[in-house]
Amino acid sequence: MDGDMDTHGESVGEFVLELVSHYRLLDKPVRTFEALRIFLHREADEAYAELRAGRAYVVRRGEQGELEALHSAMRAQGFVLRLRRADRD
Repeated sequence: MDGDMDTHGESVGEFVLELVSHYRLLDKPVRTFEALRIFLHREADEAYAELRAGRAYVVRRGEQGELEALHSAMRAQGFVLRLRRADRD
């Protein structure tokens, strides 16, 4: 799936938005980094390093409603994300 919404119908409590990949990560890594800078500014270097190493990067924590807009915007730019309950850490 392009962007998992692993919430099981629950919207109360803290959620985590994780960055998993970008569709151009392997063939155009500069494009991926540029897109990361748009959303993550100072965290872009760290997030990029995690993606290149094959690890997910926690973008934000908060209430589900707060994270859904960011989730949608990032997905529209080619990112693969996972939105899940924080208590599944």
